[in-house]
Amino acid sequence: MFSEIIKKYDIVTLKDSGFLRGDWFIGSALMAHDYESLKEGIYFYPQETIWTRILDLEYINPYWEIYNQTYNFLLVNKQDSLAMNFLTSLLREIEVISSKTLDFVVITSNEHLIRNLIDRDYYIITKEIPFFIENSKVGNYFKIFVKNGGQFIPIIDCTEFKIQSKKYFEININKF
Repeated sequence: MFSEIIKKYDIVTLKDSGFLRGDWFIGSALMAHDYESLKEGIYFYPQETIWTRILDLEYINPYWEIYNQTYNFLLVNKQDSLAMNFLTSLLREIEVISSKTLDFVVITSNEHLIRNLIDRDYYIITKEIPFFIENSKVGNYFKIFVKNGGQFIPIIDCTEFKIQSKKYFEININKF
């Protein structure tokens, strides 16, 4: 999957680290690799994650664990235009794999992305979803869903952020 895109963009493939890091579950694909040590480039890696969410109920407070498998791309210090063209290529590839035109719904505050997608038949909701690391806002998330009848299926999670003068653009694609 995505082999043509991996060749076209000269992408480096990283090893899947499993869903444990020490004694902890990996809850985010970013936890799988030391992204701050990666050089400029585009990286690909499949990743297993387990998200733990606490549900507030009247009498009990159980943990809810969700196992997820994702395909991940991480662009390090790449121009916005390349990142947007890359994302558009991925959306087209997902449609090819699905063998049909998909009804994408995009939630973002990224003006460059909005300008890039406005010509396509995507429904865009303009909303900022901040991304924090250690209580400090370093960037934003944006989400892409596929509308299928009355359902909205989460297909892509993206995170754009900047740390120590390096710019990161992470794309997590849920296995479908």
